[in-house]
Amino acid sequence: MAGENQPLAGRVAIVTGAGAGIGAAIAAALAEAGAAVAVADIDEASAAATARVIEGKDRPVIAVRADVSEARDVRAMVERALADLGGVDILVNLNLNQDARHATCAAWRGPYPVKGEAL
Repeated sequence: MAGENQPLAGRVAIVTGAGAGIGAAIAAALAEAGAAVAVADIDEASAAATARVIEGKDRPVIAVRADVSEARDVRAMVERALADLGGVDILVNLNLNQDARHATCAAWRGPYPVKGEAL
């Protein structure tokens, strides 16, 4: 049962691009709100570093290396969250690999068709 301070207790979130920056902050905030979190990033070491921070708060967490432009990685990421955390209730997708202020339309569109097909 979700408590007042943990409205996401019992929920599972996947956060892509969670190895650093906004993605890491969102993953930590979801964990703080009670969610179990799959920290996904193309950089495995960065995902693991974010996961260690969340583990320090005594929250269920896994680190997953995933290139979200690759359908097989997206499938594996979701399958891992299902197997290790028991489901997926929340998906936060942050994966633009450049400064958003200078990103081209192609950069914004890049991996999105693959992710939709993989899920």
